[in-house]
Amino acid sequence: MKDLIFFVLTMLSSHITPQSAWTFAKYVTLKKLHLATRVYYIVMAMKPLLIKRAFETLGIFALATLMPFLTIWGVSWLRRVKAARDRSLMEK
Repeated sequence: MKDLIFFVLTMLSSHITPQSAWTFAKYVTLKKLHLATRVYYIVMAMKPLLIKRAFETLGIFALATLMPFLTIWGVSWLRRVKAARDRSLMEK
């Protein structure tokens, strides 16, 4: 899933050109030039942000995938430390 989102965002960013943005803006606003101009500027301003958001999404999904495993490992390690401490206290 994360790879698909990353791929879509990067491909979308690479396919946004001034011509395609203007065509999209005219189509979305039903050829009302004032609104089309505003949509065009919004789309062109959004283009560089897509790559940043793609990498952020990739990092968030990777972290979300690793966190359950790290949590389980941390709890297991903490229990082993407590058990070793209890054994050493019992031996004294």
